[in-house]
Amino acid sequence: MFNFVTTFIFSVFLFHVIHAQAAYKFGVDLSVAGSAADFHCFFQQGYGAALIQAYSPANGGSVDPNLIQNLQNSMAAGLGGEVYVTPTMSKDGKTQFDEVFNALTSLKVNTVWLQVTSPIKWSSNVQNNINLIQSFVDRALAVGVPPSIYTNWYDWQQITGSYTGFSNLRLWYWNNFGSNIESAANFDDFSSFGGWTKPAVKQFASNQSLCGLIVNRNVFTA
Repeated sequence: MFNFVTTFIFSVFLFHVIHAQAAYKFGVDLSVAGSAADFHCFFQQGYGAALIQAYSPANGGSVDPNLIQNLQNSMAAGLGGEVYVTPTMSKDGKTQFDEVFNALTSLKVNTVWLQVTSPIKWSSNVQNNINLIQSFVDRALAVGVPPSIYTNWYDWQQITGSYTGFSNLRLWYWNNFGSNIESAANFDDFSSFGGWTKPAVKQFASNQSLCGLIVNRNVFTA
């Protein structure tokens, strides 16, 4: 009887562990050029999504030169079509979104994430920052591209003053401790902020080598 109970309890525990692991999938985000073989390697390593840098503050704000090829390679490998924009304060949000949208031509993306991090690169006036985000979000919605936000509680507080007006958008948050130091690959460390009560994606590791490229690693809900 004791062995039966012990086995039953262990089986229930194992079921919950496996179920919890199955509730998450893994993805990468990258800002470097990747070949078709690189993206196929990501897929073979068990990754289910790739988030591609589409725009950076370089040269006063510009479309990433690797955007189209990376996105095509990601789609061909079965990793989907999601991009992120690292904005500049030298242009409004609408203009930056349009630059990306026009560069995509016939490529259709599932989501465009706006990166709201690194407070020192934003305005000291939180209303100016909120206005840029609002301009970006409004333009994305107007052309039918789902906008989402990439940030964390500290960045959001510093940049927007903990504004809650975008909490209807999907949230990708980051919590890692530097190169090659990971946090847990789950959402257990998440605390509500900015009106968000649950995330969609978490970046838990940064600047790691995978398939010969330096990438960040993410977990998302299955």
